[in-house]
Amino acid sequence: MDNNFKETLESFIAECQTLVTDKYKVYSNVLLVKYGKKYAKIVTSRDGVNGESAWAFINISNGDILKPASWSAPAKHARGNIYNDNRMQSVDAYGPNYL
Repeated sequence: MDNNFKETLESFIAECQTLVTDKYKVYSNVLLVKYGKKYAKIVTSRDGVNGESAWAFINISNGDILKPASWSAPAKHARGNIYNDNRMQSVDAYGPNYL
């Protein structure tokens, strides 16, 4: 995992946090990152500590944005890539878009 990936991921998460905040104005949902060996899992939490849900998976090796299939595994097909200029078209406040 290189610094470029972390910087790009942080920028992507900041943009996604804006989507989530605009959608859930009443709640204080926060996006957090948990790094694994192959994926960075983005989770959403109502108060930043409890009640986490898988929001997205990002492939560390190539930056692909993947929809969660479960708490611990991504779906097979990429919805976009964090390195693309149009990366925000592949997500909404609920996470990566359906195919």
